[in-house]
Parts: sequence; C-alpha cells; structure tokens
Amino acid sequence: MLKLFLFYIILYLSLFSQMKAQQYTEKQIDSINLIAQNTLDENPDKAFAIATKAYQYSDKIQYDLGKLVSLEFMGYVYYMKEDSKKVLEYSIKQEKLALEVKDYKYVCIAMRSKAGAYAALGFYDEAEMTLRNALVYVEKISKPNRYHRIRGAIFETFDYVEGCKVQPDYSVKLKWSKKVLEEYLKIENAEPLTLTLSYSNLGKAYISLGKYDSATVYLNKALQLSQKYDDKFVEPQVWFGLARVSQENKNYKEAISFFKKSYEKGSGVNSPTDKRDIYEQLFRCYSDLGDSANADLYYKKWNTIKDSITNAERNSINTTTKQIVKEKEEKLTAEKNNLYYIIIGSVLLLIISIYFIIKYIKNYQKEKLQKEKTEANLIKNEGELSELELKINDSFNEVLELAKNNNPAFLIRFKEVYPEFSSKLLSAYPEMTLGQLKFCALLKLNFSTKEIAEYSHLSVRSVEMKKSRLRKQLNISSHIDLNKWMMEF
Repeated sequence: MLKLFLFYIILYLSLFSQMKAQQYTEKQIDSINLIAQNTLDENPDKAFAIATKAYQYSDKIQYDLGKLVSLEFMGYVYYMKEDSKKVLEYSIKQEKLALEVKDYKYVCIAMRSKAGAYAALGFYDEAEMTLRNALVYVEKISKPNRYHRIRGAIFETFDYVEGCKVQPDYSVKLKWSKKVLEEYLKIENAEPLTLTLSYSNLGKAYISLGKYDSATVYLNKALQLSQKYDDKFVEPQVWFGLARVSQENKNYKEAISFFKKSYEKGSGVNSPTDKRDIYEQLFRCYSDLGDSANADLYYKKWNTIKDSITNAERNSINTTTKQIVKEKEEKLTAEKNNLYYIIIGSVLLLIISIYFIIKYIKNYQKEKLQKEKTEANLIKNEGELSELELKINDSFNEVLELAKNNNPAFLIRFKEVYPEFSSKLLSAYPEMTLGQLKFCALLKLNFSTKEIAEYSHLSVRSVEMKKSRLRKQLNISSHIDLNKWMMEF
C-alpha cells in the first residue's frame, strides 16, 4: 500500500513539473485522470482541480476520451457535495460530447448522472425519460461485461429516482433492485464492491416493504463484502439498514448502537442528508425508550441540519428551474428571431400592403394567445387555491383528532403542519423540552384549559399551573391571553 502511494506521489510530481514545459500525450493525460480518480474520496477539491487540468490538456490535443473521463470526475465531485445543479451542468456537457464522438459508454454514464440530478431536483418525469433513452443507447454496447455493468447501473438509477419521489412505490423500488442484481451477476468476475451496493439496496427495498427477514439476509451479505474489501461508502449504509430493522423490531438499544456505528463508519463520507436521517432515527429511538435528554439532543441536531438542507435544496431547485426556463426561452427567442428574419426578407420582396397585413395578423394572434393563456392561468390558479384550502383543512382536522386522542404522533404531525411555529419557538427558547413544546402546540390550537386537562388526562389545576410556569419561563404578562399569544407567535 505504501509503495502504491509513493508511486502516485512520484507520478503526480513528475507530470505536473512539466506543466509549462511541454504538451501532454494521451497516455500522460490518462495518468493525470487516474490521479484524480484516486484522490476523489480523500480530497474532492484537489481531485476536481486535477481533473480540470486533465480536461484542459485533452482539449489542447483534441483527446475526446480524456475530456469525457475528466468531465465524469468533475461531475462526481459535485455529486459528493450534493450540488445537483452543477452535476446537471457537467452531465449535459459530457452527454453532448459523447454523442458527437459516438462513445455510447459515456453517453449512458452522462445520462445516468443527468437523470440522478433531475430526480434530486424533483424533475422525476425528465429523469425517467432520460433513463429510458439510456436503455436505448446501452444496446449499442457490444462488450458483454460492459453492457451488463452499465445496464445494471441504469436500473440502479431508476431505483434512485423512485426513492426520490414524495410517495415512492416500494414494490417498484424492489423490482429495480432485483434487476440491478440480475445484471451484475451476469458479469464475469464481477467486482465484489459492485455486488456490495446491490445487496445493500435490495436489503433497503425489503425494509421499505416490511420484509425484515429478507432485508437482514441481503444486508448481512453486503456487510461481509464491505468489511472484507473496506468499502467505506457502502458499509455506513448497511449499518443504517440493520439499525432500521432493529428499530422496526422494537430492539431500540441495538438500533441506537447500529445508527451510531453508521455515523462513525461514515465519518468523512456521510452527506448532510445521511446525517439528518441518522439524527432523526436516533431521536425516535430515544423517544421510544423514554430517554428524553438524548431525545431532545438529537431532535435539535435533526432540526438544525434539516433546516439547512431544506434551504439549500430550495435554492438549488429555484436556481436550476430558472436556468432551465432561461435555456428554453433563449432557444424559443432564437427560433423566433430566425423566423422573424425570414419573414422580413420575404416581405421586402412583396408589396408594402402585404407586409402590414402579415404584421397585423401576427400581433393579433399574439395578443389573443396571450389573453387565452392568461385566462387559463387564472382558472388553473383558482383551482389550485381551492385544492390547497381543502388540504389545509384536512391537515388541521387531523392534528385536532391526534391531540384529542392524546396520540404520541400528535407532536410530530403538528410540526409538519406548523413547521415555522416549532422552529421559531425552539430558536427563541432553546431550553424548552418536548413536553413544553407539546403544551404550546395545544395552546396554539386554541384548546381551553378544561379541554387540555380532558385530552391530556390531567386535572384543571395541573393545567393552570403549567400555564403559570410557562408564562414565567417565556416572560409573558398575566394580562395577556396565552392562547392568543401562541396563535400570533
């Protein structure tokens, strides 16, 4: 291992010492890309800088394969950073070049990357359409092992896209996971690490369907392979899956141990969403064990990282949507301009009267189309508002029923319906416990003292004392209506 490390260091220094002295050959560029590949996990930014240089050198000598490999690594760095907008940008550039040079392996690689970025940004139809196109191009690959490897990877991305949806169909995810494994098992001398991820994904699919025995079988297979071959990427996922099985079987202490092992093994490779999911499940496990101190700790960690991820995703989606709209508008503008020039050229050959007639008709049609479009948008918006009001009323009634039944899921559902209230209250009063937060939620819903006592199985006197302590903690004057204060907070 040390000799291999020294080899890469010497190769890296020897290649970059010649940076200004000569033009690089294809073989040297391949070596630079190899350095980038082996630097990806430990130092993504450095790998990106090396891949960028490799791309520039490839461009100088028109080495298309070098450019395709460099673009793949640059896009992968942004994938590791969960910057889907940038992943989309690099995958589109890679796809365009691969189609030009008819390198169908990299056409499929680029389409997979593009589909994953679309799915992460919420454009599921675009993602699935891209993958269907990739399945057409993969048929052009003649080498059996490469064919099965890339076809399996495309099915893997179908699985990922389904998982990104708001309401994924887990039977569909299981179907794709099985297809992935079928393809990889057809590869002669398949790499163990390829099978590791397949077993892990299949295990997670069975968890989603509540088939925990099957899930455990495949997760244990993935764990053995990941530990044997030191797969730092898959092993944390496997521990998370095993933790979910223990959690569903109500073995919360074992689940907590596995979740923490997932966090520990994923140190350095866990994404913000991985950490968010671990914090959330640790909060739920400690809550089920009645350990309020640790539950509060992980609830706050979960909330903090969840808010940051939500903001980042919102900004990324808005930016990418604007970019897509802008590209479509620019294309439409270019098409209109071309048509406009053709019309102008034709009109110059005709009499002035015909020119004005055509211009009048065009303006009339444009205004009519705009008017119809505006009316259609108004009707659509009115329908969407009505639908939204119905959803809000349903959610409010659901929360009321959970509160009246003293259901443990009340607080979780309340925070989903009133996310800003919970976040703002905890931010202003970080020392607040879950019990106090639940009490505030009941006041926010405008329950009277008598109703709170009835639904919480407490005496009216106990509820009045809770109100008094809360006023003192939040520094609320006694002449202020506590329910009204919560409703306006």
